[in-house]
Amino acid sequence: MNRFQNLAFLAAVAGVAMFTVGTAAEAAVIGTATLIKDPAHGIPFAAPDAALGAPWVSYELGLASNAGELIGAVNVLIHGPLHQRWVFNEDTGVFDSTHNSTNRSNGDSHVHNVSGLLFYTGPNEDNSGVGSPLADTPNYDYGVGTFLTDVWGITGPTTTASLAYVVFPADKKYDFDISVQVADPNGNIIDALDETDFFPTPEPTTWSMIGTALACFAGAVSRNRSSGR
Repeated sequence: MNRFQNLAFLAAVAGVAMFTVGTAAEAAVIGTATLIKDPAHGIPFAAPDAALGAPWVSYELGLASNAGELIGAVNVLIHGPLHQRWVFNEDTGVFDSTHNSTNRSNGDSHVHNVSGLLFYTGPNEDNSGVGSPLADTPNYDYGVGTFLTDVWGITGPTTTASLAYVVFPADKKYDFDISVQVADPNGNIIDALDETDFFPTPEPTTWSMIGTALACFAGAVSRNRSSGR
């Protein structure tokens, strides 16, 4: 089965015992991105990554239906500069990925695991082992990865769903490539979202207003200097 067939299958297993694969309906689900940690504004990361400072931030990505639709399964692909911390496994002698956790406070990116998730494979992520400002330790291998992905079903379908906790440099918010397919408990694909549903790019008029404000500020500073103030 391909990823979309597995999405329908997991929705069926999590919800009801039958499914059909439908086409994407009109927008029924919205993406949410909630700022969790922001050291630059006095909201530091928790141990063991408390030394991870600005410009790193973390967000929780989630879903919410806008008309009471039930979410039965999701197909998630997140590509971007994701801070990672892999943990040394004494039994195998290698560092294991930390792709699945309930944590919402440290400096590690992962799928947000809640009770009753039915994972297809993984989740899956990578870690380059470089790019993190934090030094490696015998227990931790820090680095910046490029993706976090999986397909899973949700037992007890709901109108909201937490997808992932992602950690990245604040100025890279608009560099993400995100694809999320959402199925109802019957396995019908009810919506498809991308990065703009989680991190909307400011409208050109907004950028223009910001540019104007900066220009006015620069002019005021220049006049003050000229007048000797």
